[in-house]
Amino acid sequence: MNTIKQLLVNRFKIFSLLTVGMAFSLFLLMIRMKLTHSFFLLFLVWNLFLAVIPFAISSYLISLPKLHKFKFILCFGIWLLFLPNAPYIITDLLHLKVSTNSLLWLDILVT
Repeated sequence: MNTIKQLLVNRFKIFSLLTVGMAFSLFLLMIRMKLTHSFFLLFLVWNLFLAVIPFAISSYLISLPKLHKFKFILCFGIWLLFLPNAPYIITDLLHLKVSTNSLLWLDILVT
């Protein structure tokens, strides 16, 4: 528990900026869903979650001073399983082709 607390204190700026950025993206997505009455970009929430998992695991591993070999291999394996999902946030820009021109500015901000 102390390790997680120390991690949050040491990296508060990074975590707070990422949290504010994710909250802002989710807020814009809710505005888009309200305006268009469409759940088209709702998959972005899942992609955002999948992109956060490797970051959280690597942040946790960096915070530990000494780690047992088995625990490191287990965390590395989980990190490696989720790492290919992280770039999906960038490939979501391809969905801008389908969006309507009237709300293109909102779709750019959401993605």
